[in-house]
Amino acid sequence: FSNVQAEEESAIRDAAQLLSDKGIRRPALIRCSHSYIAYNQRYRTLAETLSRFGIDISNDYIISAEDRYESGASAARQLLKLKQKPDALITMTDTIALGASYVLTREGIRIPEDLQILSFAIGDPALSRFATPSLSVIEMPTKAMAETAASMAIHRIRSGIITVPESHRVRNRLILRESCPE
Repeated sequence: FSNVQAEEESAIRDAAQLLSDKGIRRPALIRCSHSYIAYNQRYRTLAETLSRFGIDISNDYIISAEDRYESGASAARQLLKLKQKPDALITMTDTIALGASYVLTREGIRIPEDLQILSFAIGDPALSRFATPSLSVIEMPTKAMAETAASMAIHRIRSGIITVPESHRVRNRLILRESCPE
């Protein structure tokens, strides 16, 4: 079947390079508790890429949470209990990041001075842009993916040509904002 996929590797590599250049060595990660195929692949790519840049995430700094604001807030409370605080926080969704950021700033953590935050933006791009502080994200190109898929379908319907399946990749973007500036 035809498909449209996100090309995540280059944006993840750019993010890993940025964190490495900033001297990040003790990141925390809030993972989603679900196990979708694309999510698991994204997580593996992230972990492998960070490792190639000399950044390994200790199991003590990995928290599993549901993809909800409340779960991000709860995970942030767990991070605050760690003896040695992380120097960065990576979240697998912007929903989790927003919940975590809310708790962290209210507990006196200065973002990005005390803790840098980088998230995958799965939802509405405006959420991360208008957060306080605005979130740096690896933006998932959902709109571009939907437009590409619709265009493929329309072309096939209009032309009546059903050939071999098509596969397209749309590149993710690393967008740096206040939570993890350049």
